Amino acid sequence: MSIHLRELKQRDLEEIDRIWKESGHSEHFGLPALTNIITTVVADKDGAIIGFGLVKGFAEGIAILDLSKSKADRLIALEKLLAEGFRACEDQNIEHLHVFVQDPAMQRLLCQKFGFKIATGVALVKEF
Repeated sequence: MSIHLRELKQRDLEEIDRIWKESGHSEHFGLPALTNIITTVVADKDGAIIGFGLVKGFAEGIAILDLSKSKADRLIALEKLLAEGFRACEDQNIEHLHVFVQDPAMQRLLCQKFGFKIATGVALVKEF
């Protein structure tokens, strides 16, 4: 029989957890919470789960600071901008806020002062 896609069922969660652990995925990423879901799908063959996929709403933080202003003013502005971004994510039950930085000094600041972590893997994007 062929592999077909079907809707996720509550009873699938235990099997998906087993696959995640036994396939070594747990060493690389945590199982995502089933919040802010755009779609979930199970790849099934003869009643056995071959794979599971989901698409979640994604929060990306963007800050545009005027580099001609003082560092002190830019830091205060960044603090306020991030506080608002964090508040909005919490209000929407969004569990991750992603930012993409090119400047190593900004990366250090975001990690040390604001609790960001370096993501593992390579960031890829599909534009539509």
